[in-house]
Amino acid sequence: MTGKKLIMVVGSVCLMLIIAALPFLAACAAPAPVVPTPTPTPTPVVPAPTPAPEKVIDIKYATYYPILHPMNYDCYAIWCKELDKRTDGKTKTVLYGGGSLYHPREAYDGVKSGMGDISDAWPNNWPGRQPISEMYHLPFIAPTASIAGISLYDNTISQPEILAEWEPTFKLLAAHTSAIINLHTSEKAGLVKTLEDVKGLRLAGDSVLAVEWFSKFGAAAEKIDTHSAYLALEKGVIDGGMWPWAPLRSQKITDFTVNHTVIDLCFVFPHIVMNREKWESLPADIQQIIDDISGYSLSAFSGNTLTNGSLVDTEWMKAKGDQFYTLPPDEKARWASQVMYTVDVWKEKAKAAGVKDPDKLWFDLHKIVAKWTENPYPEDEWWGIEGVGRYGSPNRPGGWD
Repeated sequence: MTGKKLIMVVGSVCLMLIIAALPFLAACAAPAPVVPTPTPTPTPVVPAPTPAPEKVIDIKYATYYPILHPMNYDCYAIWCKELDKRTDGKTKTVLYGGGSLYHPREAYDGVKSGMGDISDAWPNNWPGRQPISEMYHLPFIAPTASIAGISLYDNTISQPEILAEWEPTFKLLAAHTSAIINLHTSEKAGLVKTLEDVKGLRLAGDSVLAVEWFSKFGAAAEKIDTHSAYLALEKGVIDGGMWPWAPLRSQKITDFTVNHTVIDLCFVFPHIVMNREKWESLPADIQQIIDDISGYSLSAFSGNTLTNGSLVDTEWMKAKGDQFYTLPPDEKARWASQVMYTVDVWKEKAKAAGVKDPDKLWFDLHKIVAKWTENPYPEDEWWGIEGVGRYGSPNRPGGWD
């Protein structure tokens, strides 16, 4: 074999080997760079907005009762706390005592305008404005404030002519009376036992009607409410007055009045009302809660507080040496004969105000009083042991003397 042929054979073999090795060489080659798949940019998570805290509803409860009066700390304050408790803090109810928002004479317009949201409104302070409701100030309606208060509420909501004097101007929450009204005189004036003993005395009353009665009894009478009584007695302007039991101790009227003639003559008669716009602005659940602790319950609570507080106060007065005299039936009849004419006067006013049958209205009131006298309203649990005028209450500012 020539050299040329040998070279050709060897070259062919080498070429064949190279071709055969190519797949193996490819397998051993450096791997192609891996291009990473880009990670998607995460969508930012936007937290849900924190809901704004629910706005607390402020409620202003205005009352004429002074701070140390049991109606404030043993009744109204408990009602305010109960409302805020049942609404889980959605309401903040503040009690303004002592006429600090407005004078009692201004309560009708004060709560109507919204200066106060809730108020005890006393028609004896604006005679003639609610002439049909003035029936509740007439003599010898009920034996105690606990009976009178719930009877007045029951009667008001049952008689459209009377209710129209309160609603829809206001939202009527409850009704009650003062403690029962009697005659209280100074040491110098002495203890009144007969109509004749009244003649010549300078006496005050907190209603126009009381002043009218005293004048008929022969006294020099003027309208002075319990807020002003202390100064009038201190200066010797008056010898005493016809006032409820309840404010005598709390307003220190007992510093001067040491004689007490028990006549159980009459009451003054606040209704507890709420500003109409304020009421309608409240959520339905809060309206329901207010209704649950008002109405018959608050009316009875108020009356019981005044009655029980009066019992404790009269015991305190006796312990300090005050004199008490209860008119015997024959003498009480003499006093009644001098004041019962005002029932007929009221009936004429009621007719002029649109009442078709004032006699029936008067009769129906006494039927309702008899009903609640026979079956008193039971105490509600939410009143608490501090309520209903049980002195010694931890709610009383300043403790006890």
